[in-house]
Amino acid sequence: IEEVARAASGSGARDILLKRRADLIDEWNAAGARLARIDAILRSEGEELSMRYQAIVKEIPEYTVYYKRGVVPSYQDLGAFIVGSAEECRAANPDLRCVEPDYCFVTYLDPEHKEKDIRIEYAQAVKRAGVPVGDIGFRVLPAAKVVSVVHKGPYEDLGEAYAFALQWLSDNGLKPADNIREQYIDGVWNRDDPKQYLTEIQIPVEA
Repeated sequence: IEEVARAASGSGARDILLKRRADLIDEWNAAGARLARIDAILRSEGEELSMRYQAIVKEIPEYTVYYKRGVVPSYQDLGAFIVGSAEECRAANPDLRCVEPDYCFVTYLDPEHKEKDIRIEYAQAVKRAGVPVGDIGFRVLPAAKVVSVVHKGPYEDLGEAYAFALQWLSDNGLKPADNIREQYIDGVWNRDDPKQYLTEIQIPVEA
């Protein structure tokens, strides 16, 4: 009401409208992401998810990782957060090298699913610990037993992989023991077609 009154009086009307426009675009993008996930689930009706996914249990070895926690306005901002953290770490640690094969992932820190202002942690496995800088830290990530489900396709369809993975855990009497990891194997950085994106859902379980 206060903003409407200010706009009506001509006080900072342009700034108010620009801010409101940006807010509406964010809401539109968030709604689009939700609709895409719902559509992905609806498309799977009548088609067994087990025909497209399989779960395996595997061991993830101990890694030294650099990590950064933060809040992203939306899922569309994940890439910028990851790239920014890499540049920040590299500036202070120019000789630091990632492990081969590469291992990096995002974990979501909010207790419930959110579409905006999402708390995340990005972790990248490296060959040794470096110099912490800003919000970048280093730690040893303990070995873990995980249930792994690989998803090939756009990020908008990841909901199908999550649905399958969580149902598989329930069917096998397992519960997540830690935050779920999204490991990005192939993506926008090396694939032009979103249908070729490869993402692994890793759910830590009791050893």
